[in-house]
Amino acid sequence: MTEAEVKEHATASKTYAPWLDQRNFNDWSNAELARNITRGVRSRDPNAIVGESGTQDPWQYHSGRNWWWMSRAYTGLVAYRGLQTVEQESYNPDLVRYSWAGYGKPNPLNRVAFYNILSSHDKGIAIFTARCHINPDFTLPEPGHDVRAVLIELQRGIGQMLVSARTSKDPVFILQSPSSLFGAYITGLDAMAATSRLAAVRLIKDLGIRFQNISWEQLVDGQLNKVEARVLILPANVALSAAEAQAI
Repeated sequence: MTEAEVKEHATASKTYAPWLDQRNFNDWSNAELARNITRGVRSRDPNAIVGESGTQDPWQYHSGRNWWWMSRAYTGLVAYRGLQTVEQESYNPDLVRYSWAGYGKPNPLNRVAFYNILSSHDKGIAIFTARCHINPDFTLPEPGHDVRAVLIELQRGIGQMLVSARTSKDPVFILQSPSSLFGAYITGLDAMAATSRLAAVRLIKDLGIRFQNISWEQLVDGQLNKVEARVLILPANVALSAAEAQAI
């Protein structure tokens, strides 16, 4: 069925239940596929770093990326930035993650990007792409010279210091609520909900707060008290179960 047909059927039948079951199954099966791939690779190489590249953000219902499930299925990621970053850090602290940078940008843009990446949870930098930084005759254009200069600087010990450091976290948490993503879509509030989540994160970062994510399953399991949370933020959480509400 097309999206328009799903909405027409749901309006007539007054239920989104079949669609919702399928969406949840899709997200779960994506994570199970990732888990099985990781398990298979590591059965041959126990120390293999297994993951995906170009990871998708979870702030809309159709990304297919529930990072509570996905980040624990992998041992590594070559990730994009966004809301997913803190979710991945929160749910799998041992995840070996590189973030993308480069893209033919000159300094100071790349220098700032490289330092920002290594000052967070990331253990390295994925530089895109070779043709942006190396000419066909193997000379270096301006972006190539700039990237080389930053890498030389980082190789003098600064890079190792940054990736070895542990970032401090504040007792401020944002609830990850896939049900609210679906609920916002069903009620026609998905654009507002996406803006709410993005704005909440930007506001917290502007205040200099290093927040963390907590999943709906962790919340029900009583983790909110165990992590000594002082603040819980619920941006556009339009669908909470009775168990979630009780835990809060």
